Amino acid sequence: MKLTCFFLIFVFSNSQAKTLLVRSGEVSPEVYESHLHTYPHLQSPVQLYIAQSQTQKINKQMEKLFVLAKKNFLQSELTTATEHYKSVVQLSYENDWSETLSSLISHSYFRLAQLEKEQSENWLKQALAFAPDTAPNPHIFPPPLVQKWRVLKKQVQFLPWTPDWDFHLYQWVLINGRKQPIIPGTPLLLAKTQNRVVLLSDFLQPQIKVGAGEDIMSWKPNFTPLVTGSCENPQFVSEQWFDQTKKLALFKDSCVGPKSLNLLPEKTREAELPSSMTPAFSANTTASKTSELKKSWIKNKWLWISLATVGTYLIYDQHLRPSEREVIPSHQTGF
Repeated sequence: MKLTCFFLIFVFSNSQAKTLLVRSGEVSPEVYESHLHTYPHLQSPVQLYIAQSQTQKINKQMEKLFVLAKKNFLQSELTTATEHYKSVVQLSYENDWSETLSSLISHSYFRLAQLEKEQSENWLKQALAFAPDTAPNPHIFPPPLVQKWRVLKKQVQFLPWTPDWDFHLYQWVLINGRKQPIIPGTPLLLAKTQNRVVLLSDFLQPQIKVGAGEDIMSWKPNFTPLVTGSCENPQFVSEQWFDQTKKLALFKDSCVGPKSLNLLPEKTREAELPSSMTPAFSANTTASKTSELKKSWIKNKWLWISLATVGTYLIYDQHLRPSEREVIPSHQTGF
């Protein structure tokens, strides 16, 4: 547990240290992405939003409840375990969960299906609505429960949602925490019962909607830019999730403002630049400097991949890995 907390704090502190680059509406997504790839110390609003959603207090709250439920279950305190598992699933649509924490919620639905036999099918349907691709682990759950989930998966129908053209101003959508691209003409699948949908963009404020599939399909979100003004005087919208972050804005002609802030980190900053050049994005930037920055980005990329792998393993190892200790109680109920 201590190692997991240390890992999350480390990741959060590193994500906070990065400078946020906001795209103005007059800049194409392709130009914006090229700047992010060239300067690895920058991050997009989409990256920041996801990073912060996975370090909220509610994450620790949910994980604590899951640990208590699992402990009660293994100690054959089934009534208490049931209540704690219900507390976990009640948080299903309160946050944009990471894949690892989402799997803990699915696990809780499956335990409830095992513990409350009369409501078994209902719990399994709720599990499918929340995370349709997460199956019960056959090494942990009884075969009848696993088989019932497979049958229900073939029966449950989802609503195909093809957003209006305005939605394509957003690049990404989170559906119950799962990130998917918004592609014109490509439908997204919504559960009939309940969904948490978040629209994300590099230049628009995030939009969040929780509701039934039909409610989401009739949703008319607001389209509010994250930055207005000019390169000389950018005006950032006040948003709690990024107010404390150092921010830059990318305007047309690759102008980055405010110009009072240096774009490059100290070790890669040019000693002198002609006054006519924007601090970072001049076409005369040397190839060697670009090569050096790309190498730095590659190193950082593999560092993040390694840290993410370690963190995912630690949480999985603590909560979901089958072990000799995790046995069905002697007075098992359910299947």
